[in-house]
Amino acid sequence: MSLIDQSSEKFLGIDIGASSIKYGWGNPTAGIEYFDSENLEERSRAGIISAISIVLQKCQHSIGLDKIKSIGAGTPGKLNKNTHKLVGINPNLSDWTEIDPIIAFPERLREKVVIDNDANLMTLAEAKLLPEANAVLGITIGSGIGCGFVLEGRIYHGAHGFAMELGHNIVCASGEKCNCGKAGCLEAYASVTGMLQAANKKIGVSDISIVDFLKASESNQSLHNILDDSLQYLSLAASNLVINLDADAIVIGGGVTEIGEYPLKRLMNLLYQHLPVDNRDSIVIKKAHWGNKAGVMGGILLASDFYSLRNRNCNQI
Repeated sequence: MSLIDQSSEKFLGIDIGASSIKYGWGNPTAGIEYFDSENLEERSRAGIISAISIVLQKCQHSIGLDKIKSIGAGTPGKLNKNTHKLVGINPNLSDWTEIDPIIAFPERLREKVVIDNDANLMTLAEAKLLPEANAVLGITIGSGIGCGFVLEGRIYHGAHGFAMELGHNIVCASGEKCNCGKAGCLEAYASVTGMLQAANKKIGVSDISIVDFLKASESNQSLHNILDDSLQYLSLAASNLVINLDADAIVIGGGVTEIGEYPLKRLMNLLYQHLPVDNRDSIVIKKAHWGNKAGVMGGILLASDFYSLRNRNCNQI
């Protein structure tokens, strides 16, 4: 992917999440050489800026920011590729919108920072491990539902940068209200937030963790039904996306897939069953290799490409 040899260069990947900032450095050849995370003290713009400041301080102490050639950051939300601003409602980080995420970085570093959607970066990281696949679809299941698409090694953004908002596709007309403000979104059923809200609304179960929810669903029929609905809606939405995009690989990741009780194999089987025979014969369906490090690895790859392109443009001047 890179245009120059970067086997010894250091690139910083940052993954902004609803509860923490994951980060690490490495390069496309070596992968992630260091990984860590910093908790968000509060889910707010100020909380994100503060956490990233701490991350950068730690990087300065550990490796020196001057050793970092470029920084690739992933953020939740719809990122307008023309204005570079997050737009619309960002359900899990309500005031992390209507701004350019570059504000989280000090001005002296901004020229070497590149930012993209977090699910796009997860997909980019996984696509690099599938060199035989030209069209890779990535889905993340966590507090929300994220989605990305990498076509021939490049992130597909659509006309404005809003492509692949799978979590806000309507799967049930006049259905459950989503945190985005619409009703019937996939995210309202298949995300961790959606499942736990359903458990509270339908059977009065509150203050339960997703781990306890999944364990209890094995014996509690009402919780089992909520989980089953989430798998059915997600597998249908994902299979439709595979058909529309003619993807040859689909990778499923996100925090909940790292929990042993989550029925990931069943989700994959349902997705496969919904596909036409022609798609079944050519599709690869797999769990994300990088797990919760995928966004960081994607950030490293994005930073590497950004640095390579910037150097090429400088050499042409």
